[in-house]
Amino acid sequence: MSDYTADLKSSATLRIVAFVWASMLLVALGLVYRYGTRTLPQNDEVWLLYGSGPGIHIDWLWKTWAEHRIPLAKLIWKGTLQFTNYDFRAGNFLTVLGLSAIAGLMLWTANKIRSRTILADTFFPLAIQGRCDLCE
Repeated sequence: MSDYTADLKSSATLRIVAFVWASMLLVALGLVYRYGTRTLPQNDEVWLLYGSGPGIHIDWLWKTWAEHRIPLAKLIWKGTLQFTNYDFRAGNFLTVLGLSAIAGLMLWTANKIRSRTILADTFFPLAIQGRCDLCE
C-alpha cells in the first residue's frame, strides 16, 4: 500500500472517530438541555442542599453524605450552582463536558502511543460518553 493510500485511510479513520466523539458530546448536551430541570433539584440534590444555607461554610462541607465526606465535590457543585444562579442543569453540563474531555484525552493519548488512530478508538467515546446514567 502506498503512502498516499495509507494517509487517506488514516485520515478517514480519524474523521470517523472524531465524528463519533463529537456526536456523543452533542447528543449528551442535547439531552441535558432538553430534559434537565432548571429550577428544581433532582434526587439527591434536595438532600444535599438541605442544611447548606446561604453561601459555603465548613460545617456543611465536612458533613457526611451517605457515610462519606465529599467536600471537594460539594464545593464544586455549590459553587457551580451559585455561579449559574441555581440552574440545576449546570452540574449536568459540567459532568458531560468533563466526560467528553476525558474521552478526548484518551483518544489523544492512544494516537500519541500508536502514532495513528484506528477505528477501535471509537470505544473510548462510546464507553465514557455513552454512560448517560452519569449525566442524569
